[in-house]
Amino acid sequence: MTCAPDWRRGDLGHSGPFRGTPFHARTSTATGTPFWYAWGSYHVVDVYTEVAAEVRGFRRTAAIADMSPLNKTLVEGPDSFRLVDLVVTRDLGRLDAGRLLYTPWCNEWGKVVGDGLVLRTAAESFLFSAGPIDRWLAKHADDLDVQISDVTSGTAILALQGPRSRDVLSLASGGADWSDLRFSSWRPGQIGGVEVQVLRTGFTGELGYEIWVAADQSVAVWEAVMESGRPYGLVAAGEHAVDIARVEAGLVLIGADYNPAGVDRRVAHYEVLDERESSPLELGWGRLVDFGKAGFVGQAALAEEVRSGGPPFRLVGIEIDWRQALEAQVGGGLGPNVSPRVRKDALALTVDSRTVGRVTSVTWAPTLSRLVGFGAVERGYAVRGTRINVEWPILEGNEPVVGEVVELPFLKHRRAG
Repeated sequence: MTCAPDWRRGDLGHSGPFRGTPFHARTSTATGTPFWYAWGSYHVVDVYTEVAAEVRGFRRTAAIADMSPLNKTLVEGPDSFRLVDLVVTRDLGRLDAGRLLYTPWCNEWGKVVGDGLVLRTAAESFLFSAGPIDRWLAKHADDLDVQISDVTSGTAILALQGPRSRDVLSLASGGADWSDLRFSSWRPGQIGGVEVQVLRTGFTGELGYEIWVAADQSVAVWEAVMESGRPYGLVAAGEHAVDIARVEAGLVLIGADYNPAGVDRRVAHYEVLDERESSPLELGWGRLVDFGKAGFVGQAALAEEVRSGGPPFRLVGIEIDWRQALEAQVGGGLGPNVSPRVRKDALALTVDSRTVGRVTSVTWAPTLSRLVGFGAVERGYAVRGTRINVEWPILEGNEPVVGEVVELPFLKHRRAG
């Protein structure tokens, strides 16, 4: 594929610190609750109807979610390849136009600055879909002939995820066949008479797509997808359900499960501390580090980490005794809901009263009927079956609740099928 879409087309601009996404005219009427979620300078629906039902849509039929606030940063120019290849840990040499890859990027000490998708839109053009990265790219662009542009507001993103998502997409696109669109690929199409770009990717662990559309034509796409999805049980899912689905699928979130290590920490959900920075190896992303490529930022530090036996902490799954957590919470003067939404407050993990790590993204997983979270633990405890205490907050102080190290992901992935 050689055609390059105009990613700036439809840029609406904005004023003020808080705004709806391009889909707001439809999401605001589709929701039956007053719950909204602040995502950067945008707000998106948090819950449309009921959280468990929306998660069930991802798992059993199909669901759509408004992902428009994802930062979209365009890198163009003769030196665009040099800059992007310098920053990311993956080898871009095999990334042709029309393909994308998921990758982290690190600082000089091998700590993750961010992670996300990189699309190659042309020979000298790359598009990041991730958290804020413009300042980090600019930091490494000295003397390079590149242009770095934030094109977030010009493009709306509608995620379509679930086992029936391909059926919905085919009907919405006039019967087009999407079965040959490989995972981590994208190509143009038409939905509701509107030109779109369709990415084969997803954050739920299920078969899924992202539909990218010019912001000023997004409403027509929403309507076409919703209408096509009716025979398949399509539902709209809010940010709460999205957050739960990605935890069930074992997918970590910047600012929640690790602190960004770069110049831009706008995405941190809790107190920014250096000890909460992580290397890709700690996060289980060793497969995303290509040590054989030409030098990239953080390569020497990561190679030394490997030589020294690996990171001192490892990311694991933690299953928590929800009954004990419930008893602790009620007995400690709080209400009985152990997970009103995904907890991101870095609860301490202890063994024999000694802190050995932290647990993040704790949530009740409705698909599994379990209370789970991610744990960054000392590597000696990162063994399946290890018993470990979660310091569960109560009205005054904490109460240790039993947890156990389990394998990730919590739910088997079906997205590449």
